[in-house]
Amino acid sequence: AVGICLVGNFNNTEPTAEQMQSLLKLVRFLQKRYRIRTASIYGHSDTPGARVTDCPGRNSPVPRLKQMLGS
Repeated sequence: AVGICLVGNFNNTEPTAEQMQSLLKLVRFLQKRYRIRTASIYGHSDTPGARVTDCPGRNSPVPRLKQMLGS
C-alpha cells in the first residue's frame, strides 16, 4: 500500500489547484511504476480494513482525482 497525504481539512476547504496537480502527477507516476489501476485508488475512509475516519473529508479529492486519471 502507498499512502499519500494532502495537508488541509477537507471538511472545511477543498484542495488547491496546486495540490491537485501535484497529486495527479505523483499518482500517475506511481500508477505507471507499480501498475496500479485507478479502480485500486481509495480515500482513507474507503480503504478496505481502515478504521472509521472522516478523512479525507466531505471535499475529498479522490473522486476528482479519479476523474482526472480516467479509467
